[in-house]
Amino acid sequence: MEEPDPKKLRLSSDISQSTVNQSAETLEYELDIDGNEAFDGAGKENGVGNKGHMPSTEPDIFDKAGRSNCWKNDDYMKNCDSHGEEGRIEHINGFSTERASLMKIESVKKDAVTITNVIPNVDLVDVYKKILARRNVKHRVDLVTLELLEGASEQQDANANASEVIHSPSDEIFKDVAEILLKFPNVDPSYIYDLLERNESKENRVAIVLDKLGTSLSEKGTNDISRDYTPPSSVSESLTSNESKKSDPFSDPEFRKNPLYRDLRTLRKVLPAVDPNELYAYLEAHFDKPNRVQIVIDELAKSDSQDSLPVEDNPSLEDTDKGKAPMTTEDKVQADLKGLKEIFRDCDPSFLYEKLVMLYNDSDRVVKIASELFERKDYPKIEETKGVKSDKKHPKDVKFDIREFLVKFPDPFNYFENTERMVSDSYKEHALIYVKNTFPFLKDGFLKKVLNSHKYHLLPAITEIDTAVNDTICKFSTLI
Repeated sequence: MEEPDPKKLRLSSDISQSTVNQSAETLEYELDIDGNEAFDGAGKENGVGNKGHMPSTEPDIFDKAGRSNCWKNDDYMKNCDSHGEEGRIEHINGFSTERASLMKIESVKKDAVTITNVIPNVDLVDVYKKILARRNVKHRVDLVTLELLEGASEQQDANANASEVIHSPSDEIFKDVAEILLKFPNVDPSYIYDLLERNESKENRVAIVLDKLGTSLSEKGTNDISRDYTPPSSVSESLTSNESKKSDPFSDPEFRKNPLYRDLRTLRKVLPAVDPNELYAYLEAHFDKPNRVQIVIDELAKSDSQDSLPVEDNPSLEDTDKGKAPMTTEDKVQADLKGLKEIFRDCDPSFLYEKLVMLYNDSDRVVKIASELFERKDYPKIEETKGVKSDKKHPKDVKFDIREFLVKFPDPFNYFENTERMVSDSYKEHALIYVKNTFPFLKDGFLKKVLNSHKYHLLPAITEIDTAVNDTICKFSTLI
């Protein structure tokens, strides 16, 4: 199959003088200038190659590209958009490129679509132009994205500043306050501001406030208009609100997993009057210290300010609950003893009880005892007293009924109340053990003194100790 002869173009500087020869499928323009000048003089709209002729395959390229008359100029994007994406043909120095140029444009288009999917409210054509201008740059997508983001951020800042300047209700209220003060100079500005703020949404708020002030002036006088006004304390109100919103950390089941849970529970029993949130804050401050519980107790006990340990105005109120009788002296001691026993699990309970009785009149006795024991750590341990307590226990296999007792002691009252009767050393030892077990909260010295005064006769000694203890408890009860 024979290939058709290529069409030849002969260009002339004067188009009107050109001759047209259409024979043998040839279109000729005879020109007096060379091929390069022909491109500048005749225009670049005809898509002529630099050799002065157009290959027969050039129309096919234009058909596949979309339009043959789409060149690179200021209106490139607009013209090509009207013919579809495939009409976008890249040109270099005004000349159409080969098919490789079409692949480059497709990559630019993909980059533009990618950026528009990431950044909202941007124009695809503008993005395409920005990428096309940087098509030879390696990181063109990053550069264009950064440029668009910076432009959007600057626009948002500008809009925000403009919004603040235009929409500032507080500035408008201050202007209204100044306007009202011109008519009522003796009125408290805070009072005026409060009235305006209550009517902020009303357009005639100034007239409303003026009318209210005029009415108040006629009734009370200028000096009395705002005398009863108390400006709201936003700080104090917010603090009160925050305090009321504080919840007890123990009410949260998840708090049991907190590493400070056990320490906070211990401190809460020692310092029941202190807010648990305050105790938790102290523990957090000393979280890295192994003896943080002792440190917190020392800080609260030795603090000059007693704000964290308030003294109750009416202590009797905590002793009464609905349907319950007030706590007795012994009940309070036992309650404090229970708390201390949970803190110092290895301490002898008798020792703790004795400490509580000695400091009964001190409202902070639990704190002081705990602080002392944490510091000294020389309290008697349960393990140390186990052997002594085992000696104090009576044998369980002893069988001794009343009949045998009366056979041995026909007149028990006269026998045991007779202090002139001599007792054995074994009897003295057993008597001392008995009174120590019966009165663990009393000092050993006091018990020995009472026994010695009665020559270690048990019955009169027990009677005297009971009387002393009851008198002391009654005395403390009257002081509370």
